[in-house]
Amino acid sequence: MNCRWTIRAPRNKMVRIVVQFADIRCPDALELFNYRDGHSAYHLASVCGTETTNSVSNDDTAIYTDSAGAVVTFRSFAGEKKGRGFKLSYTIVDPEERPCGCPRIEPFVPGMSGGEAGNTMPLAPGSLPLPPGGLPVLPPNPRIVGGFEAVPFSWPWHASVGFYDVNFCGSAIINKRWVVTAAHCVGDPWEASDLDVTVGIYNTSNDKEASQQTISLTEMIIHPNYNPDNYENDIALLHLAEDIRWAPEVSPVCLPTRDVAANTMCVTTGWGKNEITWPDTLHQVKLPIVDMTVCRQPTWHGANITDNMLCAGYPEGGMDTCQGDSGSPLVCKVGRNWVLYGLTSWGKGVGCGDPNSPGVYTRVTRFMDWMNKYIHCKCSTENDLMYDLYTG
Repeated sequence: MNCRWTIRAPRNKMVRIVVQFADIRCPDALELFNYRDGHSAYHLASVCGTETTNSVSNDDTAIYTDSAGAVVTFRSFAGEKKGRGFKLSYTIVDPEERPCGCPRIEPFVPGMSGGEAGNTMPLAPGSLPLPPGGLPVLPPNPRIVGGFEAVPFSWPWHASVGFYDVNFCGSAIINKRWVVTAAHCVGDPWEASDLDVTVGIYNTSNDKEASQQTISLTEMIIHPNYNPDNYENDIALLHLAEDIRWAPEVSPVCLPTRDVAANTMCVTTGWGKNEITWPDTLHQVKLPIVDMTVCRQPTWHGANITDNMLCAGYPEGGMDTCQGDSGSPLVCKVGRNWVLYGLTSWGKGVGCGDPNSPGVYTRVTRFMDWMNKYIHCKCSTENDLMYDLYTG
């Protein structure tokens, strides 16, 4: 027996599903999918098990689809042992109700709950001076090493910081009015009125992407102890002049409540230059967090690494970020949610992807008290994470 139900939501809405009860004996299975372009796509969850499973999901662990709707399938094979079935409910909700750090378009990140990223990362370009012509001077030879093109709009919190449509830094969406970036991206000579932030952007050369929203700034709050000489406290908050409109391509990242462990695999994203050319599309790379004692070795970054920084990369190099993507988010997956742990800050020397020289990031956990004084963020964090519905 094969059953299929389609749930359609109006434009700019999404479907929220709660599996209230499930008693399904494998190989029978209940499957949940996003509904896109008239067919099911982007698998959301599976429910299958040899034991009765009560309250598979609840109000805190509901499953959210994209704006198009959902497809629910149930398959049952011939046999004597059968479960009692399942019960689920759904509601049509606004995108604002979706938890943070949950892309509606699943990233491709192999080895991390399905899919793998390639390689990306940015090192600090320093302040970008304004020449007489008015456009920022981009740092020499900025590039992403080992870059891999991301699935379009699969990192919906990644935003661009720009000057007259010229993207020069990345940032992460925290809530409707705030994004966070590296302080060295927005220090002298910039004023808030000089810059804007573009969200819902995947291809920087395509200004016709319907999801794009470019918003001016009302305020730049650079950490008061930022030191441009050594990139200590390299973090800044950007206050937007108007609310971001949530959409399938635009949503906030989760903020951390605890530090990230060494060797955790994380992903960073950006538009920095690769070995050949400047990519127009967002790229990504999967990188492990490096133990602080290792990164502080004299043959690595030594005493330049403070407690407010974290390192990510491989001892052999080959995967790294360079100038051009500073301020871009480094996110790690906790349950079903992506959490912001780092902002691309700096790297050693002029090379990228060199052995024993991982990229250095602002350690976001060290600045949560400072950030919360301004952002008053009400989005969910790890305390409200969803989980995969798989019991088989």
